[in-house]
Amino acid sequence: FIKPFDWSYLLSFFSRHATAGVELVDQASYLRQFKTTHGVGYFRASLSPKADALKIEIHVVDLADLRLIIEKIRSMFDLAHNPHRPILKKTKHFDPNTVRIPGSFDTFEAAVGVILGQLVTTEQGKRNLGKLVERFGEKSKTTFHPQLTHFFPDAKAIANSKPSDWEGLGFTKSWCTTLQELAKQVER
Repeated sequence: FIKPFDWSYLLSFFSRHATAGVELVDQASYLRQFKTTHGVGYFRASLSPKADALKIEIHVVDLADLRLIIEKIRSMFDLAHNPHRPILKKTKHFDPNTVRIPGSFDTFEAAVGVILGQLVTTEQGKRNLGKLVERFGEKSKTTFHPQLTHFFPDAKAIANSKPSDWEGLGFTKSWCTTLQELAKQVER
C-alpha cells in the first residue's frame, strides 16, 4: 500500500461490522474463513511491522483459488487506493484522498448485510447477520480459530429456503422476501 494507511480505522470498522462465527477482529488483525469451489480456507491480515505493507496469511485447499482471494483482500482493505493521486479537493482540516474505503469480502454477503441492517442500529444489524449465519450457514468442520464456527450462507441456501425456515428469527416478512429474491437473482 501507499501511505497514509490508517490500519486502526480499518480494524475498527471491520470490528463494528464483523459477522459472528465468520469473521474475527482483534487489536492487531482481521481473520475470516471462507468457502471456494475447491474447499475451505481462511486468511489473517495484520500490519507488517517492518514495511509499509499488510502481512497476509492465506490458507487455501487449491492454489487455483489464491488469485481470487487476494483480489477480495485487496478490495476489502482498499489497497489499490493512491492517496497521492488527488480526486477530491482538500479542505483546511481534512484530506479526503487519504481515506481508505473499507470494502467487503463478498458482494452477496454485503448486500445481505445492508438488507438486515436497514432501520436498525449497527449492533442489531450484526445480531441479525449472526442469526442468519446460525440458521442458514454451514457449520465449519475445520477449526481455524475456535470463534470461527460457520461459513456465511451461500445464495442457494437462502434461495431454496421455505417460509418456515425463517420462523423465530425476528425478521420482517419484507426482509425475508427481499433476501430470497436477492439470492434467487444471484443464483441465476
